[in-house]
Amino acid sequence: MPIQHTVVFRLRHQSGSREKTAFTLANGALGRLHLSGFPHLLSTDRKALVSEAVRVHKDLRPFIRTATPSWPLGLAQRDEQWQALALRDRTQTVLTLWHQDGTATDVRVSLPSLRGRDVHVEVLFPAGAPAWGIAWSSEDEVLEVTAANASLTARVLRLTPQ
Repeated sequence: MPIQHTVVFRLRHQSGSREKTAFTLANGALGRLHLSGFPHLLSTDRKALVSEAVRVHKDLRPFIRTATPSWPLGLAQRDEQWQALALRDRTQTVLTLWHQDGTATDVRVSLPSLRGRDVHVEVLFPAGAPAWGIAWSSEDEVLEVTAANASLTARVLRLTPQ
């Protein structure tokens, strides 16, 4: 299989919103992050965002090697407004959520492996982005999420059982 079919190549956007750049970079956070484009054309804040994504990915690499994947919103999500990929081990679950353009800014993500447990939720990437509403229900095993806006946006979250 050619390498371009096994990794995520991302062109770092010079134009568009910071959220669109974060959406693009979040694609590689839980997999294999490969960057392409013209870094010399990026603004200072975009360079910082790319650096943050690379740092988060590097920090997660040992975890990624041994974690078990799941697709909490289902595998066939291509045309849906929300997509999700989770990786988990015995100590944590790392969840990437992508929100496509549209009106549904709320989503309920079922995470049965965390049922009945109190969970600390941390935004790993992008750290300085507008806050999303995030609430964990241990009884329902559901993470309730509200995106900050209805445009392209993504977050990488770490859920740690307490």
